[in-house]
Amino acid sequence: FKVLGLPVVLLVSLAMVLLSSGVAYAADGDLDTSFSGDGKVSTDYIGTHDEARAVAVQPDGRIVVVGTTLISGTNYNFAVARYHGDGAPDTTFSGDGKLTTDFYGGDDGAYGVAIQPDGKIVVVGAYSLTNPSSTWYEFAFARYNPNGSLDSTFSGDGKMGIAFSHGGAVAYGVTIQPDGKIVAVGYAKQGTNYNFALARLNADGTYDGSIGQYGERTTDIFGGHDEARAVSMHAGRILVAGAAQVSGANYDFALVRYNLNGSLDTAFGGDGKVNTDFLGGDDGAYSMAVQADGKIVAAGGFGTLSTGYDFGLVRYLANGDLDAGFGSGGLANFTFLGGTAEEIANGIALQADGKIVVAGYAPGVGRDFALARLHPNGSLDTSFSGDGKLTTNFAGADDAAGGVAVQPDGRIVAAGYAYMGATGSDLAVARYLSGGAPVPTATPVPQATATPIPQATPTSQVTPTACPIQFPDVPPGSTFYDYVRCLACRGIVSGYPDGNFGPGNNVTRGQLSKIVSNSAGYTENHTGQTFEDVPVGSTFHQFIQRLSSRGYISGYACGGAGEPCVPPDNRPYFRPNNPVTRGQTAKIVASAAGLPAPPAGVWTFQDVPQGSTFWEWVESLSSAGAISGYACGGAGEPCFPPENRYYFRPGNNVTRGQSAKIVAYTFFPGCSTPLKMK
Repeated sequence: FKVLGLPVVLLVSLAMVLLSSGVAYAADGDLDTSFSGDGKVSTDYIGTHDEARAVAVQPDGRIVVVGTTLISGTNYNFAVARYHGDGAPDTTFSGDGKLTTDFYGGDDGAYGVAIQPDGKIVVVGAYSLTNPSSTWYEFAFARYNPNGSLDSTFSGDGKMGIAFSHGGAVAYGVTIQPDGKIVAVGYAKQGTNYNFALARLNADGTYDGSIGQYGERTTDIFGGHDEARAVSMHAGRILVAGAAQVSGANYDFALVRYNLNGSLDTAFGGDGKVNTDFLGGDDGAYSMAVQADGKIVAAGGFGTLSTGYDFGLVRYLANGDLDAGFGSGGLANFTFLGGTAEEIANGIALQADGKIVVAGYAPGVGRDFALARLHPNGSLDTSFSGDGKLTTNFAGADDAAGGVAVQPDGRIVAAGYAYMGATGSDLAVARYLSGGAPVPTATPVPQATATPIPQATPTSQVTPTACPIQFPDVPPGSTFYDYVRCLACRGIVSGYPDGNFGPGNNVTRGQLSKIVSNSAGYTENHTGQTFEDVPVGSTFHQFIQRLSSRGYISGYACGGAGEPCVPPDNRPYFRPNNPVTRGQTAKIVASAAGLPAPPAGVWTFQDVPQGSTFWEWVESLSSAGAISGYACGGAGEPCFPPENRYYFRPGNNVTRGQSAKIVAYTFFPGCSTPLKMK
């Protein structure tokens, strides 16, 4: 499964033993020997690559770890494991303490986990979809009952996927709102860039349409690549942390706060967005925690490839300002090995006393779990392992921690992966002492009793809320049904007052501009005017300006019949009410979707040879499977052996049905898969 830039972490112990009145006490940061005998557990699945990315501790002390596992040397699946407090597998969970979940036969990976108040386990990540020319990822959700079975009251089968525009999205973080709604964040491709992506589901797994057209929205920070990694509720709003590319160059820590309706909260940072630079290199937040006083701590890494990367933390006040009482002006950083080594904090957790625990990886025997504890003021806590930081190795090879949590009793749990030799990399969990707890007596680790798996109590089946939109002239099973429904249920297209859609009717240039702009997720406001016949405030002005500003559409020079030049601008005309042709549609859609250019020499359609006006965009859409043509041999369209190529008819007007298929297939590829499009 694609690592997608996510680092990992853990911690190590010093064997510091104090004797007092005959009782041995261990130091904070020591491995907890009551956990599997040596403080460490590794779990192998079927293949040679298993990896934990996140960890959560249940109120009863059981530990839930999620990640990915390679199945039979081909594809990856969600991997979920649960352990008792002593490190033994919890056999009441899926029979042996571990399970895998496949979505649609491709690569799946879990990156975030949250425990609901009722004990159900919510896991988010990504699943892959494939067409003949490409593979892409989309948001994946799964909810499990406490016994490990998929929860059928969630979307009908316990699984849900959300497809973003352009087909390319991964969820990294998840949180549960007080009302039970599930919020996931990550990134989604928008044009040629990746932006913050947020999706929200109702408690029953249906999409929450109150925050966007289809329960999802994206946010561009500075016009470059952006990636969200963590989410938390904050002051009754949704707080997201990650990294944002500034001016197309280096990355900064980035935070965004949303109102519950999905709009940016302007009380946070002035416009809902905050970014922080360390020393001019690449910086990014991989995790975040919210303190009881409302202050926000984000953890990750900073540096450059030439200078190396170090652990970095930033603390913000509740309004998004830097907290001058933390570290140096709100920033704290430190290194394990120094030099040009790569050291990244992937997880963060808060102790009850306000101390901050971070976990990730740092050089050791290859790469090791790395963990540090800081005082609330951002300085390293030297009561933790002597200098505030430590590393842990499992079996003499590469290890890394992806997440960290603090148990109710204060002990620290880190989870990630460890390379264990013959079994390859395994899920790895380590637990550390915290608070000067007495050293446990060396008693054998209790063996789990093979008890039957509790059966889930039968519950009423909750059928996911279906999109109510239906058009009599586009019935189920008709050519354009899936595509029209895909766009209509997102609010991108609508029908006529009589209730019909009119799939055979023409589409105007203005209408297509609106459809493509909304499908691409463009939302910025434009106050300028590019075309003489598209003034500010006119029906399609915003949509046309959004595409024009990106170079995806152009117009016609003034001076022709009925299109006089108006000094001093002498603007061109767009002709928004004219029908749009199939060739023009191909150019606009392929450009906005950022589809790759075709290789030289490709010639699919007899009437669109290389060098013709629309060749590049027609071939790009054809390669993606979004368009087809007409068999040769009809009137005026002779066959030319041996290829007998089809014809595309680029000069013909595109119909509403055809445009729905092209747009839906290109921007929302999940519409043509078995995925329950929510």
